[in-house]
Amino acid sequence: MECLTAFQMAVKGSFELAQKTKEEILLDAVLNGGKPISPELYQQYADNFRKAVNAVPIDDTDLSAQWHANVSRFAAYKAYHATSELRRLADEEGGDMALLKAVLHKYNRYQAAEYNTAVARARTGEQWQRFNDPESVRLFPNIEWLPSRSATPREEHMPFYHRIWPKNDPFWLSNQPGTLWNCKCDWEETDEDPTENNPDSRIVKPGLDENPATSGQIFTDTAPYIRKAPEEVESYALNVSRTYNLNWARENLRDDPVINENFDHPIRFTGTGLKDFINQPMDEPFLKNELIRMMPELLRNAEYKGHSEFKSTNSIRYSHIFEITVINRKYWIIVREYTNGDVSFYSISDKPNVLNGIKK
Repeated sequence: MECLTAFQMAVKGSFELAQKTKEEILLDAVLNGGKPISPELYQQYADNFRKAVNAVPIDDTDLSAQWHANVSRFAAYKAYHATSELRRLADEEGGDMALLKAVLHKYNRYQAAEYNTAVARARTGEQWQRFNDPESVRLFPNIEWLPSRSATPREEHMPFYHRIWPKNDPFWLSNQPGTLWNCKCDWEETDEDPTENNPDSRIVKPGLDENPATSGQIFTDTAPYIRKAPEEVESYALNVSRTYNLNWARENLRDDPVINENFDHPIRFTGTGLKDFINQPMDEPFLKNELIRMMPELLRNAEYKGHSEFKSTNSIRYSHIFEITVINRKYWIIVREYTNGDVSFYSISDKPNVLNGIKK
């Protein structure tokens, strides 16, 4: 009996946890967490938005990285508002589970529309790039706005249906399919002549007021999540994004070394190097956090610039420098070679002085 009693006490907590739904476990994590942005909520939203962007294949890795960094930041702001509202209601209403679940469901309903909008805007961005290829412009100089596929289309875009504008018309700087939440309009290239008396109105909703192909933004800073957040949320968002990408890198990059054909050693990823990279300050920190996911490909294709001798410690022999270009800007990846023969990824810099004194 003593053994049975001890066993019952030991597993009681596990049984209680197992009886809870995933939703209740998530709410427990949000309410009992100490950070302004719940990491659990953030990961749920960020993972979902990443799937939305990945649903549209695109050859432009720079633009893809910008989009992923953008939706990662947007997910953090959304998670901040959801975290704040849930904790406030828990304090005011005494933890009414039905009320808390209703709030969570509200944000999930928003998520469905936001996901669809992210897919639509990524698709619009990919199409805009194809439409403006020089050969495509030569063959099809104009674009026709196609009607919404929705069973109950909204009126805002109806004046544009079957209207044709030149590709270089200023109209397209402000209007594209996807400038309304859950927009299901489309467009296509055409060699037909532009239509007459085209409307020139700007139909756009807050958060969707830039062309994603030219701005690199799926969601803009006019979105209510961002516009209505306190200034300090930017640092909270950066911290949760940094941890999210670091955890991904630790799980996915440490087993497979990278081979650069112009460098004699395989380059490995270590926990220390990944953390140093993530913590390295840069002008575009959300993009920097996103680059860690692309690092094997970036390193594989980087230009090897040379090495410098490392004299401040006995364990490090050389620092090797590799040059990459992301969004028309140069960055330098730092790889360290140790006296025991190990070669591992260390960090990244946007300062060209890392090239001072290197040798081939």
